[in-house]
Amino acid sequence: MTCFYRNLTICFVLFILLFNARVSGQIITSVNPGVGYLGSALTVSVSGQSTNFGQGTSTTFVWFSQGSSTIINSDAISVVNSTLVTAKFTFSNVLPTGFYDVNVYNDFNGLMTMYNGFYLNPNPNPPKIISANPASANQGQTLGVTISGQNTNFGQGSSTTSVWFQQGSSTIYPYVYNFVNATTINALFKIPSNALPGYYDVNGFNYIDGYMTLPGGFLVGAVGITELNEKLNVLIYPNPSNGKFNVTINSPLTTHHSQIHVYNELGEKIYTTAIHNLQSTLDISSYPQGIYFVKLFVPSAKPGAGGEEIYTGKILKQ
Repeated sequence: MTCFYRNLTICFVLFILLFNARVSGQIITSVNPGVGYLGSALTVSVSGQSTNFGQGTSTTFVWFSQGSSTIINSDAISVVNSTLVTAKFTFSNVLPTGFYDVNVYNDFNGLMTMYNGFYLNPNPNPPKIISANPASANQGQTLGVTISGQNTNFGQGSSTTSVWFQQGSSTIYPYVYNFVNATTINALFKIPSNALPGYYDVNGFNYIDGYMTLPGGFLVGAVGITELNEKLNVLIYPNPSNGKFNVTINSPLTTHHSQIHVYNELGEKIYTTAIHNLQSTLDISSYPQGIYFVKLFVPSAKPGAGGEEIYTGKILKQ
């Protein structure tokens, strides 16, 4: 009888311990810091209650999730003690902003989640491509181009940056390129002899920065057009402008039948004016900020052919 009561007591004590463990539960109590920014790396401390981070042979995993489609895995994890783990994250600029659930898992505790425990803010200084130098080449030319960025992470860590020129569906990739530093890339391009002439966007991509585009940042010209542009002596000013700017043309090739057309980045014509004297004043102040293309047309020598484009420049509207 004594043995029976002793066993009953032991069972009751075990039941109470298991009940208390289930009632108290293993939960995440805090995440510090609780906010981050796109384009940054951050070490986050996750604290738990009644947890067993790193207990025995159990491995602890930490990640952020937003719905079922966006998951940010940690780059590295360090278990400080049974209730504290630190995790390093890298937040790519392509990630959605907003609240994220904080998740911790190990075999001992199972899955623990703090809903909306972390907030990801937009990048206050987003990365961008600011220049390509030189900014022009002729068909069939091979040249080295230095692509410069601002707040970029070219070649940072394991991130590989790709660069290319694009005009519509026409794309020109470099043969080779190397990273000078986080904001500079040297690339060797060979412009195909059959490349479409005109302005190309300068594009870059890596995992941290996401997609970056400098609209109309590189000009591909046919030899004849380039020589003609040098003879035209066209001046566009002020550039950048608030939308009101002047086009001065010092060339006998233009006549009173010549016209200036302005196009947006989508190739849509937004403005047309006839050339009446050496200087024309244009006003596109009602249109959004961005890069616009200024083209000069003269009457074609071929009957019914319409105007012939003899010059293309660009204006930055701020």
